[in-house]
Amino acid sequence: MAEGDPSPCRALGASGAEPPGGVPGQEPGPTVGDHGRAGGLRMVAGALGAERTVSRVRLLEGVSPTAFDRGALSVLVWRSARRGAPLSPLRPLISRAATEGAAGLVIIPPGRRVDPPADAVDLANELRLPVLWAEPGADPLVVLERLGRVAFDAQARAPEDRGGLAQVLRGELGLHPLVERLALQLRAGVRVTDVGGAPLAEHFADPGSLPDGLEPVLVPLVHRDRQVGTLAVYRLRELADAERTVIESIGPVLVLALRVQATEDESEAPARECLAAILGEDLAARESAVRRSKRLVLFPARPTVFVVIMPFGVTVGRVGLDRLSRLFESPAKALDRRALLLVHEGAVVLVVSENVDLDLLVRGLNRRAPVALSVGSSRPVTDVRGFAGAFRQAQRATTIGRRIGTANRVNRYHDLGVYRLLYQLPEHERRAFVQETLGTVAGTDQEAVESRRVLRSFRRTNGNVAESARQLFLHHNTFRQRLAKLQSVLGDFLGDADLRLAVFVALDLHRLDNDLEG
Repeated sequence: MAEGDPSPCRALGASGAEPPGGVPGQEPGPTVGDHGRAGGLRMVAGALGAERTVSRVRLLEGVSPTAFDRGALSVLVWRSARRGAPLSPLRPLISRAATEGAAGLVIIPPGRRVDPPADAVDLANELRLPVLWAEPGADPLVVLERLGRVAFDAQARAPEDRGGLAQVLRGELGLHPLVERLALQLRAGVRVTDVGGAPLAEHFADPGSLPDGLEPVLVPLVHRDRQVGTLAVYRLRELADAERTVIESIGPVLVLALRVQATEDESEAPARECLAAILGEDLAARESAVRRSKRLVLFPARPTVFVVIMPFGVTVGRVGLDRLSRLFESPAKALDRRALLLVHEGAVVLVVSENVDLDLLVRGLNRRAPVALSVGSSRPVTDVRGFAGAFRQAQRATTIGRRIGTANRVNRYHDLGVYRLLYQLPEHERRAFVQETLGTVAGTDQEAVESRRVLRSFRRTNGNVAESARQLFLHHNTFRQRLAKLQSVLGDFLGDADLRLAVFVALDLHRLDNDLEG
């Protein structure tokens, strides 16, 4: 078979391919070709590397992933960096994947027919990096599920093989990484709880596929004849003997990880105590906590971002916030091992490195939270004395996000624009200005709602009537008629720049105080 020939993966395994274990140090196991055949994917480049052993299958996040795991088959959803922009180039990703020792790449093109770029194919062939091509617009979770069958299909044929356990234990042995790898290996939901039933770590490989009320397989975690926790595995399909062997074998490792985490929690207690004092209103206690934290080096010397998380549209007490904090620890620690969480002033506060992808973090939080979330982030700070200000920034961003109805995404303080200033005005002044400026347009009836949509579209297009009409699916003459009607209510805001500014500011104030959560 010619190198780079885009024939189906079932044709792989011809002479000239690299022997199994093409990545140094890996155990023999499922290869890139095996995964390609299981997923029905096309090999478009790097066929000479099709016999490389795959250690794990990983879904890459974002347009430009930060790292590729050695020996991993990485799945990438190929898209543009922003709407309307061209697709991101693949050559840099292929070069980095080969340099960092990835077993191969799976590319999911956008929802239209896109051929593999010739320059990317040539580079992959040169580097002998296998590139598998999925159907356009394929669901990444479905692709992962198909690829994930390969390892356990091999175990079912040889139950005595402990390769599944080796895959779970490969890498960092912290509680959260172990739970995540076990969930991906089993293609199931995995949760570890303490003896009281409080969740300590969890990961669901495909949370949408599990119905409510599904009974888990429970495995007690015992240390010195005393139960210290429980491992729960949620999956519709019955576990095979080889899978049960893996679960039973990993129990002692999870016990060790629990004890390590308990030690880490104890070591983080002084940092949490200091952080609560720093964020408080007592200035003397704050200064004392700042000095103590510097003396004991409680916080890492790095640019830090504060993230404040509040339930959206519901009221949650202290007990509920403590539970949310425990649920959020797993995705936070997975992205930043030195992340710090605490409950403060009616919210979950998360302190992470500036380099953490906040959008990826929020997706992980949303998968675990039983309610919608309002999330705000601060500007980065480099000194402990800036922590209180950064917390207030994130707190304000979260509150404004709740007010304007932006749930389940990050409200970054530096992106709030004029809302940062408008929110600081007294609420009664804001409401009075809106009523004086907009009059009946500030009402709750359907005509008032439609009038505000017209004004917002007109502002968004910088006064382009044709484009505004197109966005609202109106004829341009109908849009002009509605503008004329609004002028009769609001005054000549088209000809008076000061009045136009007042109307647009009143629109923002109305959105800020309109209580969309209600």
